[in-house]
Amino acid sequence: MHSHNSREVHPRVLLCADLPCGFTLVELLVVIGIIAVLIGVLLPVLAKARDAALTAQCASNMRQEGIAVNQYLSESRGFLPPYRVPGQYTYELQPYIFQYLPALYQSSQSAKTWQCPADNFIESVEGGTRGPYPELSTGISDIYYSYAVNYDEPLSHSLLYTGTGSLYFNPGLGMKVRNSAGFMFLHETGEAAAQEYASLPGSFRFNHRGNKAMNVLFMDGHIETLAASEMLPISQWTSTLRAFWFGQDSAPEQMLF
Repeated sequence: MHSHNSREVHPRVLLCADLPCGFTLVELLVVIGIIAVLIGVLLPVLAKARDAALTAQCASNMRQEGIAVNQYLSESRGFLPPYRVPGQYTYELQPYIFQYLPALYQSSQSAKTWQCPADNFIESVEGGTRGPYPELSTGISDIYYSYAVNYDEPLSHSLLYTGTGSLYFNPGLGMKVRNSAGFMFLHETGEAAAQEYASLPGSFRFNHRGNKAMNVLFMDGHIETLAASEMLPISQWTSTLRAFWFGQDSAPEQMLF
């Protein structure tokens, strides 16, 4: 016979008075250890995915410049765009290619497509940064550059702009390029916006695939992501490297070495 004052406890109800509540220190350490392992596994995967996304976006921006280069070729009697354009400007204001080429063929004159999202615009050895430069139409200084012109491109048969012998102002002749799919026009730079095969390694910026590769625009408009060993004549010249820099694999008049 049960007392009316006795308290019935449901057999499935567990009270903290009967069993310990919460986690023990060992259990917490195990959970923290598992989380740390998962983070260690995920971080490289996320970093690789971010690298791939920035590489793709950089290539997309560079591809727009490839379209502009080919438009310029078709409208300029086959001459490639010069590094700088002489004309009505003073010498200090004669626009660089990253200022005038987007302004000719792209809707936005801020030239954002000349920037690679993986480029942090580090200071060059000459001092200063790779921008900002002024827009041609508004004068607003908001243009930065991440890409360099191939300064070893094939020369024209004669100077296009007489009196200005520098390659800065005299563009190459597209017809002297034997294989447009193998000739590099733009690559990613760490310094100046015009580089040659003999430029110091620090002039080239390898910000992709774990900072071991860069995007390269070929004259036909396609993009490749290349490592230093695929584009720089570190030990010896090959016909492929000659074509890569000079537009043809056998051109003594173009080879300055």
